[in-house]
Amino acid sequence: MTKTIRHLMQMFLGAWVLMAACSVGAQEYPSRPIRMILMPSPGSSGDLIMRSLAPEMNKALGQPLVMENMPGAGGILAARLVAKQVPADGYTLLGTASTVLATQIVSKDIGLDFAKDLAPISILAEGPIIFVTPAGAPWANFTEMIAYARANPGKLNSAVVGPTDFTALFMHVIRQRFGVNIVDVPYKGAGGAYIPATIANEVQMAFGGEVQIAGGVANKSLRILAVSGSQRMKNYPDAPTFEEFGVQGVDSTINVMFAPLGTPAPILDKLNAAVLRALSTPEVRERITKATNWIVVGSSREALGQAVSLRLQRYAAVANAAGIKPE
Repeated sequence: MTKTIRHLMQMFLGAWVLMAACSVGAQEYPSRPIRMILMPSPGSSGDLIMRSLAPEMNKALGQPLVMENMPGAGGILAARLVAKQVPADGYTLLGTASTVLATQIVSKDIGLDFAKDLAPISILAEGPIIFVTPAGAPWANFTEMIAYARANPGKLNSAVVGPTDFTALFMHVIRQRFGVNIVDVPYKGAGGAYIPATIANEVQMAFGGEVQIAGGVANKSLRILAVSGSQRMKNYPDAPTFEEFGVQGVDSTINVMFAPLGTPAPILDKLNAAVLRALSTPEVRERITKATNWIVVGSSREALGQAVSLRLQRYAAVANAAGIKPE
């Protein structure tokens, strides 16, 4: 037997042993509780979605998901922790929202790349981003607001969480699409801070989730100008979508699940199947819809990977056009 043939046989045997080990590991998985790191804060829509589907996933997997909220640094801490898990064995997962992708584009070094360092499992649900203005503003709709902004450059303010947040990136989308000069005003925290400021006319526009803006819309202190998504919202059928105004890039939020890169494909498939089984259960769908008004999705692993890549490319183009340098 030549040295080359012996070497090739050793390589083949090594590969076969590795494949067999992965297969056995996947068949036995999971044999202990699974740690689920949640980027969303407790009580938020993303948190409620994960906790709504967890009981059915527990049944499908035969082991409990142990939830741990880690909302710091806009979700980057949670994502970094999961991405760096060794071994990548499916026992530490990430539940997060697509809004965190904006941070990767406008921050200098977050310590990971969502498209390269995490293995997609599934899209769980989709929630609209809603663009609101004070009810007493001197415009009745989005088109009139744009006309007013053009006639009064630099005189309108928009609320953003900060320069690295998706709210700031989406405002750049509007500026670039319509050539308007609207000034960003940063507010610490999420909509709990800037939605009241919008109602009080401290700022003239803001992006928010449905839970954040519902009270203001109900008591008519806020007016909806536009919503994300390809279809109008069931709860607000009179509110046009951004796409109706030719605006691309104000994306709805998707709640998603990842594992560390390198997690064996059979384990990822088993997790994806458990997610889809849970989301197909009427009780789970009803819990998510009632708690958040989000649209239940459930997707293939590939669909989540494509959604992440598309958003990162789109946000990078917006940031480049705005001259944003990563900080």
